[in-house]
Amino acid sequence: APLLGLPSGLRLVEEYLKVAELGPEIHRLIWQGKLSFRGVSAFSRFPKEDEKALVEVLGKMHLTSNQWAQAAGWLSDLKKIRRALLQNILSEKTIQEIIRHPKMDERTRGERFFEAVRSLRFPRLSREEKSFRRFKSRLSNLEEIQLDRPEGLEAEGVLLRAKIKDRESLGRVVQFLEHHRGSLESFL
Repeated sequence: APLLGLPSGLRLVEEYLKVAELGPEIHRLIWQGKLSFRGVSAFSRFPKEDEKALVEVLGKMHLTSNQWAQAAGWLSDLKKIRRALLQNILSEKTIQEIIRHPKMDERTRGERFFEAVRSLRFPRLSREEKSFRRFKSRLSNLEEIQLDRPEGLEAEGVLLRAKIKDRESLGRVVQFLEHHRGSLESFL
């Protein structure tokens, strides 16, 4: 590797050898900038027959190397959990709507694909996040309260910040809590 002007190290050489073993379609994605070299190792999670389906999908979007690595892990998990072919997972309506959307640019398509795969892998978490976002959107006209969930909903509860300047703002916060107690309890 040093003779080629590349950093030395067995790991790097092994990575280049893995890339060399992949099909020309994947090399084309790297050349086109749609797949980073760093992200290629995620293909090792899949058998050769899945490469074609992945290349077809990845060719229509842009994912960062981190997004692709995570999405590849989730897709691999979904194959095992559902005992399904990757082609069947990628043929699901939500994925196909994203891939075939005529007016979506490649970055947006990549972000939506990433979120769709995440939702398929973690359906309950996705439903809870969506429910919380809907509830939170109703707070837009109440400046005294800021409501958040712990990152990734990993910890229980909600984070409530109240900005109380006077008696009126205190009254609005108390009224909000009383009126939305049931909804707030559902997030605990």
